[in-house]
Amino acid sequence: MPVKPFKMRGIGPHRPIIMALVALLLILPVGAIFVAWQSHVAAEIYQDYQIGQHAVPVNARIDGECSTRKSIFTSCKTTITYRDHTVKKSFSFFGTGGDIYARAVADANDPSRLTLDVAVEKVGNRSMGVLLFGGLGLLMIGAAFYVALVRVPRYRRILAAINCPEAQPWQLAAVPCLSTGNAGKDAVYQAEIDGKTHKIGLSFGKQENRAWTFQTPSGQHYLLAFVPNGGGVPVALDRKLLAVAGLNKEEKSKLAAELKRAAAAAKAEC
Repeated sequence: MPVKPFKMRGIGPHRPIIMALVALLLILPVGAIFVAWQSHVAAEIYQDYQIGQHAVPVNARIDGECSTRKSIFTSCKTTITYRDHTVKKSFSFFGTGGDIYARAVADANDPSRLTLDVAVEKVGNRSMGVLLFGGLGLLMIGAAFYVALVRVPRYRRILAAINCPEAQPWQLAAVPCLSTGNAGKDAVYQAEIDGKTHKIGLSFGKQENRAWTFQTPSGQHYLLAFVPNGGGVPVALDRKLLAVAGLNKEEKSKLAAELKRAAAAAKAEC
C-alpha cells in the first residue's frame, strides 16, 4: 500500500454528498414540478367531468391529432374553435385508441367551456392514470426521502469510522458477494451496521467503471474492500478507485497494481 495517507470518500460509486444532492433534487424541484403537473391534469379531468354533466354537441373546428405511445397510451393534442372561443386540449388515456372520431361538446351553461366527447368518455380511464402516476411519483419521492434521511447518514458514519486515525492501518479484505449484475459491474454485499445486518449495493449503471470483484474456481464472487483496524464495516472498492481521495493518478495506479496482486493471491486461497 502507498505510504502517503489517503481516505475513502465513498463506497464504490456512491458518495454521500452526491447522493444527498440527487435526493434533494428529487424531493424539491422535481417533486414540486410533479405535484404541479398532477394538479393540472387532475383539474383538466374534473373540468371535463363537469362539462360532461351538461354537454351539448357543437359545430366547432377541431385541429390536432391523437397518437399511440408504447402500444399502451394514446395522447391527443387538439385545438377547438367555436364562435369566438378557442381552447387548446391535451389529454392521454390507456388504450391504443385506433381510429378516433371525436366531436366537440360544450357546457350548456357556458359555451366557452369546450372539450371533446372522447375526453369526457375517458374521464374514468384518465383518472386511473393520474392515480397510477401519482402513486409512482410518491414512491420515488419516498425513496428520495429514505436516501436522504437513512442511507446518506449511514454511509457518512461508515466513512467517518474508516477515516478516523484509530482505524489505521486498514486491512484489505475479500468480502463475499450476495449477488452480481449488470454484466458483472454491480455487486451486493452485506455487513453488520449498528447491530443489524444490512445489504450494501454498488450500482454503476452505464459508467465505465465496476466493482472490484473476482471469482474463485468454485464460482463464488468476492469484493475487495478496506476494513478498519480491529474490525468494522467493509468499504468496497471500485476498479477506477474513484472512492479513494488524496492520491494522484500515478499513486492510484500503484495502488491498483497492488490491489490486483492482492486479488490474485486471495483468489488462489479462497
